[in-house]
Amino acid sequence: MSISDLNIHFRAMEGLNNPHQRMFEGLNSLLNEAKLNSTSKNNILNKLPKRWERYGDLILFPKNSFSEDKISYLLNDDFWMIIANALKVSKIGIQGEIKGEFRQSGAHLVFGKDANVEHIENGIIYSFDVTKCMFSSGNISERIRVAQFDCDGEEILDLYAGIGYYTLPLLVHSKCNHIYSCEWNKEASTSLIQNLMKNKVKDRCSVYVGDNKVTIPSSSVIGNMDRVFLGLLPSSKEGWPLALLSLKDDGGMIHLHGNSPGKTEYGWAQDIIKQLSLLSTSLGKNWKISLQHLEKVKWYSPHVRHVVLDILCEKS
Repeated sequence: MSISDLNIHFRAMEGLNNPHQRMFEGLNSLLNEAKLNSTSKNNILNKLPKRWERYGDLILFPKNSFSEDKISYLLNDDFWMIIANALKVSKIGIQGEIKGEFRQSGAHLVFGKDANVEHIENGIIYSFDVTKCMFSSGNISERIRVAQFDCDGEEILDLYAGIGYYTLPLLVHSKCNHIYSCEWNKEASTSLIQNLMKNKVKDRCSVYVGDNKVTIPSSSVIGNMDRVFLGLLPSSKEGWPLALLSLKDDGGMIHLHGNSPGKTEYGWAQDIIKQLSLLSTSLGKNWKISLQHLEKVKWYSPHVRHVVLDILCEKS
């Protein structure tokens, strides 16, 4: 279909401020032209997604959006171009399951030349490929909270840095001195390095690419950190010994992400504290370990909540 032909459907969206309504009316016009019967047409229109995530000039729809076999023949460039025009973007993707030990995005591109985006949040540039690197918009409250930490002069270890989810807010806003960021997904670590340069903070970050259990023990990080971030879901347990060993002799802070059964978060947190206390003793650390704050980030799945524990380690 030519642009002049598509303009007929674009005009159906004119004057509408609601993005979902623009998408609805544009596709309604297209489906009328396709001469679908009213039942089939209404079935498609009534199942249009009402929520999505926007990253720069790309819209990412929820998993299984537009997935019915009986409408597959409609999912051509004209269909997607109307949606892109309605939502004022040039690229469209569909979310998928996060895959494998490298936590790779399962999203796929359905419209546009590439999946590279530049997303700006809280004054920070995040550049990444949505089909290769994950980015959770639902974690925005935690990224903003981290940005408000006072880390003046601190040395910080980020054991699961990704594209810089917490490394970048800390470097840009918290006044920390230096961050040591670990990431073993090569796509994510490449984006992390790009983002450090885009945000002009590369000189204050050392990036360790590969398994942190290999890269960090042989470095000067061990025993010299004021603060450690354990931002891995569903569990960062394999990184706990490294986090404890990385802190200074006097201790420091650990920010531990995890998945807790809903409504039992504080009991779950106290069990984590007990485990860390036993582990620290086995590592020769004479520390008192205590929970300073529990942050409820979002529901990870029904009855399972993503939480962050701010944990203080100090000499007893």
